[in-house]
Amino acid sequence: QPGYAGTPLISLDGAGSISTGIIATAAGNQILGLRIVNFIDDGISLSGSTNSNIFQCIATENGFAQIFIAGVQFATISGCFLNIDEDGTANSLDANAIWVQGSSRDLDIFENTKGGLNNVIDNIITILEPSSSFNRIADNFIGTNAAGDNYGTPASGIYLQETSNNQLLRNTIANNATGILTDGAAQNNLFSQNNFICNQFNAINIGPGGNGDFPAPTITEPFLTIFSGTSTPGATVQLYLQDNSACPGAACQGTYIGEVTAEGSGNWSGSAAGFNEGDIITALAYDPLNFNTSPLSSCAALVPDPCNPDLDPPTITLLVNNITIECSDPLPPPLTPGVDIIATDACDGDISANIQLLGTTFDPQDCSGGGPVQIITNTYVVTDANNNSAQVDWVITQIDTSPPVFDDPSLSLTLNAECGDDIDALLAANLPTASDGCGLGTVTIVLANSTSTALCGNTAHQNYFYEAVDDCGNVSAEQ
Repeated sequence: QPGYAGTPLISLDGAGSISTGIIATAAGNQILGLRIVNFIDDGISLSGSTNSNIFQCIATENGFAQIFIAGVQFATISGCFLNIDEDGTANSLDANAIWVQGSSRDLDIFENTKGGLNNVIDNIITILEPSSSFNRIADNFIGTNAAGDNYGTPASGIYLQETSNNQLLRNTIANNATGILTDGAAQNNLFSQNNFICNQFNAINIGPGGNGDFPAPTITEPFLTIFSGTSTPGATVQLYLQDNSACPGAACQGTYIGEVTAEGSGNWSGSAAGFNEGDIITALAYDPLNFNTSPLSSCAALVPDPCNPDLDPPTITLLVNNITIECSDPLPPPLTPGVDIIATDACDGDISANIQLLGTTFDPQDCSGGGPVQIITNTYVVTDANNNSAQVDWVITQIDTSPPVFDDPSLSLTLNAECGDDIDALLAANLPTASDGCGLGTVTIVLANSTSTALCGNTAHQNYFYEAVDDCGNVSAEQ
């Protein structure tokens, strides 16, 4: 083709009356730089061959598939326009860009631009049957071109039926009903670093059981400093940034921005440097051992990180109630962090280990009306990683409901007095003694009762009975 400069100068035109443009069944075919149009079925048909190369061709307006492949191994298709001509005109027929079936494997389909129709259901690339496997589809524009034009289909950009061990890498898949569709029999297919733009319903739709039902990751903290989430431990998590400005209401999807590895706990995180509040991200995950890939996760909008800086105090919570004890009872031991008292922080999680007893106050009370003897307040404090603190009080109320006890409960004194002696002074000098069970305050000995029996003359036998009264008004038995 003298003067060839990347655009075909030679056309094969079936005029709508010939079945297929080129049928190749031998090995080592080179089909280079041709425009192949207007054939009833296929533009190019490779069947039962190996090591063929289709390069920089334009195939469009062919009725079933622009390139049909059956039982082919080690073929390459690159630099072609399929279902689109060099002027950007989409195929007007309901046709596939590439159809693969039979025992086709080890195909390398890369750096092509492929379209479909916007009003008829058909897939752009279709790969069928379990024996069609180990194919690589990389760096293609599918449903669009480098300029972002819409050449999508109301079906799928890529459809994998029963086929396994294929790799779909770095493609831009746009403007389709579904970006990538697989059925439940398709296994071990890797979808990595693709860009999904304006696909209406799903970026990736995997039938039940497909790709081992490998689960999508979750995004739990879509923060402007760092976004993070959970996934299968050890999984590779790929992150995508959505731009649906040209197609509001389209599926959750995005363009590839990077990948991280989920830790053994399943946690993963990635830097949000350079992103803006309101940017929308999503993620997928794949098993690095067998390449089963998940669908995309739910989308999440980036928001400011409430922990950068962390200005909110933690929460400290008592798991035991305030208590009331007799003043004679021993004081309870300090609370055990993590058992009797816990602390959590929105940014640092469980920080119960940071809890400390800040101090204890003793507040004596007037118990004469039956109130408490003393209120003891233990104050606990916890501090988070950003030096925010919170406190809580555990209150112990001491009461006294026990009467005083005479020091010698069996004490009985016999006193003799002469007529004219100061009986009151004699009694005062010989009062019994008593102790309070709390050991607090004073105990007052009061005369509770007395009896008198007259003897001869002006003498008499008198009995005096005493009670012990503590500061709280508790009264002992008479003695």
